[in-house]
Order: sequence, then C-alpha cells, then structure tokens
Amino acid sequence: MSDAMYQEMFRLQLCKSVSDSQRFFWRDCNGLIGHMGSDLGVFTALYFEPNRRDGFIILMNRDVDSKSAGAMRRITKRLMQL
Repeated sequence: MSDAMYQEMFRLQLCKSVSDSQRFFWRDCNGLIGHMGSDLGVFTALYFEPNRRDGFIILMNRDVDSKSAGAMRRITKRLMQL
C-alpha cells in the first residue's frame, strides 16, 4: 500500500464537532483503529495499531450477545498486550 493510500484510509473523515474518531470506515477505540461487525451466527473485529503498523482480526462463530461481546473485549485486550 502506498503512503498516500495509507494516509487517506486513516485520515479523520468528519469535522471534530461531528466525530473525532470516524475514519474512512474505521473508528478509533482505545488507541486502536478498527471495525466490528456481525451477521447471523458471525461476530468479527479488525483492529490496527497505527504506531506499530500491526493489527489483528478476530472471527467468532456466534451471534452478538453479552457473552460474545465480553469475550471479544477480553481477546482484544489480550492481543493488545502482545
């Protein structure tokens, strides 16, 4: 990926009065830039640490509920420590 494409993908897209965390289709979350999504039976997350240029993807075979959301948070927190 070119530096110009990288910069555009991670540039804040809206004025700060509207949102100070919305990027191209990513959001800032606890120092990471990422996106979560779900569909029937699937729960996914992709996060990127811009300073390290490192990231991870989590795929779950289950619907979103309080248990899977809690598991997603714990997995994310653990991966951030690596």
